Amino acid sequence: MLKGIPTRIGSDLLKALADMGHGDLIIIADDFYPPVTKTPGGISIQAKGNTAAEMIDAILQLMPLDADYCEHPVEYMVPDKDAGITIERPKVWDDAIAAVEKNGYSVKQVGEIERTKFYEKAGKLADVILVEADGSKRLPVKVPGPKEPVIPENSDQILCIYGLGALGKQAADCCFRMQPSEQLLKIPEDQKDGKWIMTEEKMSLLMKKGYLEPLRQQFPYSQVIPVFNQADTMKLEENGKNILERMEEERGILTGELWKETSFNLF
Repeated sequence: MLKGIPTRIGSDLLKALADMGHGDLIIIADDFYPPVTKTPGGISIQAKGNTAAEMIDAILQLMPLDADYCEHPVEYMVPDKDAGITIERPKVWDDAIAAVEKNGYSVKQVGEIERTKFYEKAGKLADVILVEADGSKRLPVKVPGPKEPVIPENSDQILCIYGLGALGKQAADCCFRMQPSEQLLKIPEDQKDGKWIMTEEKMSLLMKKGYLEPLRQQFPYSQVIPVFNQADTMKLEENGKNILERMEEERGILTGELWKETSFNLF
């Protein structure tokens, strides 16, 4: 039987702490952090009913920080500076810093880490990380905003996804960020505000000018691949093939479920 172990430290966490060495990381996160997808190579340990500060205090009673090998052995995640997000300083940050100081360390040894950098750092524990970098408010086509998409710098492959279900629909019903989309397509004044129809030609141009070309310039060592999903009928499958041929891409992905005209087959 061991004595002097903080009651918040369970047997699984105690074993993990005992196995750790220089350069190993502990992530103390809330219930919304997805360890299975973000750090599948790590060990996920539940500590329900405890605050982050309480867990920091308990851990530091048993294990020293790597203070001699890095400037900030403790970091807390903050929004990316270029994301344009301003938040009121959460109390949990100051509580965590107080727990570090309580155990004999300086506040100068606690630093900030931006959200994107945090996921890159956490990702070193994983073989594969999938990051959803952009949202479109559930619409199948989009042109990104000035600071979008937010993609980790060490990404090996970037998949740009459009939904073929947008074809034949009025742009107002299927396209997010209408103004930059219409600028790229040079839509006539009398058709602006989403009055135009999404065609194969328009979809291929939005994909190429909105995503593929700028991302390949920003990430020259990453694979940037167009993906067209929602090819759920033979007609939409043919539309997708036409778009990929029109774009003259070396590689592309066409996916869907032919549930209307054949059996449940994926292609």
